[in-house]
Formats: sequence, C-alpha cells, structure tokens
Amino acid sequence: MCNNDYLSILQDLLQVVGGTAVVVTTSNPVLNAPTCSAPTLSATTVAATCAGDANGSIDLTTTGGSPTPFTYAWSNGGSTEDLSGLTAGTYTVTVTTQSGGCSATASYTVDPGAANVTYYADADGDTYGNVNVTSVSCTGAPVGFVSDATDCNDGNAAVNPGTPEVCNGIDDNCNGSIDEGLTFLTYYVDGDGDGFGAGAGTSSCAPIVGSVTVDGDCNDAVASINPGAVEACNGVDDNCNGLIDDGVVSQMYYVDGDGDGFGAGAEHFLVLQLLVP
Repeated sequence: MCNNDYLSILQDLLQVVGGTAVVVTTSNPVLNAPTCSAPTLSATTVAATCAGDANGSIDLTTTGGSPTPFTYAWSNGGSTEDLSGLTAGTYTVTVTTQSGGCSATASYTVDPGAANVTYYADADGDTYGNVNVTSVSCTGAPVGFVSDATDCNDGNAAVNPGTPEVCNGIDDNCNGSIDEGLTFLTYYVDGDGDGFGAGAGTSSCAPIVGSVTVDGDCNDAVASINPGAVEACNGVDDNCNGLIDDGVVSQMYYVDGDGDGFGAGAEHFLVLQLLVP
C-alpha cells in the first residue's frame, strides 16, 4: 500500500461530530513495526601481563544492529568500543542504537596474568641467591638472578648451603656455624722437634705446623729430653717423670790409689757411673 492510499483512508475517517473535528486512527502492523534492532556482541580479551598490572584489554566486536552510530557504556565508566589499560576483572558493556531504541549487554573478563615471583641476585654463579638484592618478575628469572635466597656469601662460589663444611674457619654451608661436625684435636708447640709438645694447647680441626698432639715435654729445647726418652745416668730428668736418674743401678765406689783393683778409705760419695781414678 502506498502513501496516497493511507492518506485517502485518513481523509475518509475524518468526520465532524457536533461541530468538532475528530481524528480516528487504526493500528497498522506495518506502521507500528519496530524501528531499531540490537547488535550482536562478541569480544577478544587480553590478560594483564603480570598479576596487578594494568595492561589488559578488551577488543569489542558488534555485528548487525541499527540504526547507527552506537553508544557504549562500560561498567568502569568507559564510553569507547574497545578498552585498554585494564587491570584484571570483569567488565560489562551496554551497546545502544541511535536514539536509544534498542540495546545489547554483555560481560567480559580480563585475566590477571602470571603471578609475580621474587628472584635473588646470584653474583658468584653458585645457584644460591643474595636475600638483600631482589628483582620481581612474572616471566621468569632475570639474567643473574635465582629463586633461592640462602647464600650467606654471594662473593664466594665455594660458600653456599650445598657445600660440605671444611676446616677453614668460615661457615662454608651457611648454617650459621663454623667448622661444625669436624674432629678437633688439641695441639702443643714442639720447639725441639722431638714429637712432644709443651705449654698451653690450641684446639684445631687441622694440623698446626710446629705443633703436635702429645704434650708433657719438660724441656722443649732439648730433643733428647721428653716423656719417650730412656733415663740415663746424667743427673737429668731425661724422661720427664719428675725424677732424676731413676731406675739406674748404682754402687758404692772406693779410691784405688795403686790400681790393683782394690780400693781403700772411706766410702766415696754415691755415684751412678764408674769413677776414673
């Protein structure tokens, strides 16, 4: 039906009732049909690079719908078709056709991305890090950093929790103790080199040059005098037992003036060796 036909019908319906003009209208399916259609919505989301980052995005696509242009109302206050610079979360958009006749609503989620991890500097390359030098990343350890933070000396690759403790006066395995678990002996200075020491002892887990583990030398300046020596008839405590010439056989001697093997006179003082007449 063309427009002229509608005009003719309206004119026929125009009547005068009691001197008053009255317009009578009828419902027509064609004239009252909707004048807009809502678009179909879809989107591609990009997660934030790392948890807490604000670099996620939503790329919205509208299919169909009229009349245009559309208006966009996002739950975060955005009014553009696409959003960027987003933190993780769910965002809802309502797209409305021109004049507000029709609209479509949808929600999209921006994922948080990978979790952030703290890494620690490994200056000596022993795979154990320095707790005081850190770097945070969600994309893996930066060059020169590791996930471990237990190195107690990051300037010495031989010192770390994986190193066996050795006798060197330092904490090799980073457990807070020095030279623990090792065998300690007491060493004494051996000045005369006879294998016996004297004086105060020194505890050590390693041999000390010029010292031995056996003490008791009563004269550390004479190598022949020590607890292992055989007592001799010399008026000296050779074996350091506190006695002089102990255990040596002694006899009384008399002066033999004529050399006949027989002496005379008073007993000579007690000696421990044959007297020469």
